[in-house]
Amino acid sequence: MPTEGGKRLHFVSTMDNAPLKRGAAESKGIIGGLGSFVKHAKVFAPLAVGALFAKLGKDVHKFSQQFQIAMKEVQTISAETQRDFKGVSDAVIEMSRKAPDDAIELSKALYQIVSAGYDGAEGMKVLDSSVKAAVGGITETKVAADALTTVMNAWGKTTDDLNNISDVFFQTVKLGKTTFEELSRSIA
Repeated sequence: MPTEGGKRLHFVSTMDNAPLKRGAAESKGIIGGLGSFVKHAKVFAPLAVGALFAKLGKDVHKFSQQFQIAMKEVQTISAETQRDFKGVSDAVIEMSRKAPDDAIELSKALYQIVSAGYDGAEGMKVLDSSVKAAVGGITETKVAADALTTVMNAWGKTTDDLNNISDVFFQTVKLGKTTFEELSRSIA
């Protein structure tokens, strides 16, 4: 759509969808096995399996689009993501396999981490620690990232201090009548 002065904004996607396609293929295999079981149970099962595949394809496409948008947002403030969009995107997808949140939510947490001043390898280390803290603290990765970066910035800590910071949060939640999210909000 033309803008004032006739200039246009154009984005070029460099995202590799191979990991998403592999996940879709794995899902199709699982659903295909389930479909063969259902086919013997009902006459109309092939129609149901076809509808299920259509929905799965739409869901994968929607996820891919949302993930790419979230990573493009990170790219606006991250020098590392500007330099290696595919590599950072792949790392976020890989990390999502052990996270309580999906890759889209991890991208949003990474945006918060980069905006707090931790980019590149440091940012990915904070994201990894945030994933672990989210699992242990029964919270979202973005909440854990916010808490960790707030403490690091307020007290001049580094990524080498992440384990100790997380341990203090865990012990406080364990021994107190509070949650990780409540601590995160109050510490800011």
